[in-house]
Amino acid sequence: MEQTTLAEKYLTISDESKKLLNPEAVDKLIDTFNKIWYEICGFFNNNEIRNVVLEADLNWNQPPSLITITDDDDGSMIENNKIKINPNDIICENGVWSVDWLTHELVHVAQDYQYGNSGYYPNWIVEGLADYGGAKFVSLYKKEADWYIPKITGNKNKKQYELGYRIAAGFFVWIEKNIDAILPKDLNNTIKSKKYNDNYFVEKTGKTVDELWEMYLNASILEQLTWIEENFDIKVPENLNDRIISGNVNDNDDNYFIEKTGKTLDDLWELYVDANK
Repeated sequence: MEQTTLAEKYLTISDESKKLLNPEAVDKLIDTFNKIWYEICGFFNNNEIRNVVLEADLNWNQPPSLITITDDDDGSMIENNKIKINPNDIICENGVWSVDWLTHELVHVAQDYQYGNSGYYPNWIVEGLADYGGAKFVSLYKKEADWYIPKITGNKNKKQYELGYRIAAGFFVWIEKNIDAILPKDLNNTIKSKKYNDNYFVEKTGKTVDELWEMYLNASILEQLTWIEENFDIKVPENLNDRIISGNVNDNDDNYFIEKTGKTLDDLWELYVDANK
């Protein structure tokens, strides 16, 4: 007897929506769902598998999005399992249908966060965890969509994590590998149980978000400088290393890299990013 797939049981795509989608896109959507939905629900929804509705609409003028309906009185969530897309917005520049966004939106369905009744969570965390899910539960068509977790370069903006999405996702991946292996999952569970507060990171790691971000930036910059040294066969002076990490680079410092590599430091950052997508 043939086994029922996850998509057959938990994914609804109406016949009307299927007519608006390229058959290849429908196949990719179903294939992706079958391969990642169980693991996403295991991580973000304590193994409870949720139903998902995917709706295609030619008049939808936003990116693929989770549609939420909340109670007017207390803000609690009434419905949050429909993903809406415009078929024309999921085609890559090379004409290939991309469904990589699906991982991000499926994580939102599995998160099932409740904002009303004292529920609280910063948006950068929600979106960062969704793209963290894209990194953890590998989206199957990343290359077609040119989707990757970006490498952070010498930008010392302490609040850059608040951009959320892939920037914050890279931050969470680094925290998981270097600070606390269970923090992303615990953070998700804390928000789901409506226990999140602004002291969460201090309570879990002993450091504020800004302090963790500074550590992440410094580690990223050192990684980039090591890449430059290895690929251009140079040894960056220690005092120059320190200035780059502290964000105090001057014109003379840039001249050092031009002399040694023929490129500015910004050019080298771009090469590093391109090489590590």
